[in-house]
Amino acid sequence: MATGTANGVYSVTAISTEGCSGTATGSITINPAVTVTLTSATICTGQVGELVATPGYDTYIFSTGLAQVGTSNVASGTLAGTYSVTAISNAGCVGTATGSITTNPTAVVTLSSATICAGQSATLTATAGFTNYIFSAGLTPVPGTPNEVVGTVAGVYSVTASTSAGCAGSATGGITVNPLPTALITVTSATLCQGQSATLTASGGDLYTWSTGEQSASIVVNTSNVYSVTVSTVNGCSDIASITITVNPLPVITVNSATVCSGQSATLTVTGCTGGSVLWSTTETTASILVSPSITTIYSATCTLSTGCSSTTATSVTVNDVPSYTAAPQAVTATCTGAAANNDARIVLTTLVNTERADIVVGSTYGSGPAYGAPTNLTVTAGTVSFTNLPNPGTSQPYTIRLYNPGGSCYTDVTVILEPAYCNCPDPKCVPIVIQKTKSGTVR
Repeated sequence: MATGTANGVYSVTAISTEGCSGTATGSITINPAVTVTLTSATICTGQVGELVATPGYDTYIFSTGLAQVGTSNVASGTLAGTYSVTAISNAGCVGTATGSITTNPTAVVTLSSATICAGQSATLTATAGFTNYIFSAGLTPVPGTPNEVVGTVAGVYSVTASTSAGCAGSATGGITVNPLPTALITVTSATLCQGQSATLTASGGDLYTWSTGEQSASIVVNTSNVYSVTVSTVNGCSDIASITITVNPLPVITVNSATVCSGQSATLTVTGCTGGSVLWSTTETTASILVSPSITTIYSATCTLSTGCSSTTATSVTVNDVPSYTAAPQAVTATCTGAAANNDARIVLTTLVNTERADIVVGSTYGSGPAYGAPTNLTVTAGTVSFTNLPNPGTSQPYTIRLYNPGGSCYTDVTVILEPAYCNCPDPKCVPIVIQKTKSGTVR
């Protein structure tokens, strides 16, 4: 037997022991060796790595863990490791190679969600630490913070985060936008008068917080101010409404009182109603009125300003009764002693009512006669007063008597004529004569 390593035709001569020989030929054919390689793959967890062997051979046998694509030179796998392939040529030559699959971890990312009120913005935050982030449309990146974005529109949003090895992961988050309440304050009137109050009522939400600190739908106020309320809903959204309350002052007025005698008048005047209108209980509308009550009477005046605010003040007019009488005054002439008249004439008033004192002057008017309380005043007793020892006049003589009520605030003047006594006449004519009142009195 002989061996060789080169292609060619070879011969052999065989010689027997007898010396006989024979020759034969043969050849050596050398087929090319199988030179095969197997690629490697780097994948992300969950992906499929593809390994490719050198093409052109008849048969490929891949190691366990790889899935061959038909009978081709391609196989795939998902697990990290070292894999081999055996390639066989049509001449039966065999070659072997190895390759590997490297598995990098996939990015595990989350994206937060947010609930906001209309008009606000929400920040969505993805898991930090990845190389690259791609957010869905409608979100605005936060400068300097690649894993955060801002949005204002309700919806579902996504993010894809990649590692330095290029392995990506995705997540979704959402923005919920709750509507704002519409705050409203109602009040019967925002303009008040001093001493009044207003009820402010808020609506539009579930919780109400006033600038006064009160937490209720309605509050009562009585001072000038700007009042605001924050109206909130159960989802935390709020709106603010404000209202201005004006409290106008009341007019400060005074009305004089008066004391009069029966039959007299009094002037009542309102002061302090500048710029306002006056209305009396008598329905008169002037600042001053003239009243003539027959008895003590209470009057009231109301001042109303242009703001509608008003004040009412009451006053009284006290009516004092004047002295009066029902029987006529008596003027009794002097008596005579012989032909001479005595100075004992007298004037008597009886049935006096509401009369405390009285005084007398000569003449038909009282003029500047003695005032109430003068020493000459006589005290009325049992409704009667007498002025005695009056001189006998030469002719008819008027006397005026002033009757004062208790306290002297009112009086009545009575004029009485005293006739002379004539004593140089035959009896029986020279006797005292009684003369009735001849002139009405005056009343104050």
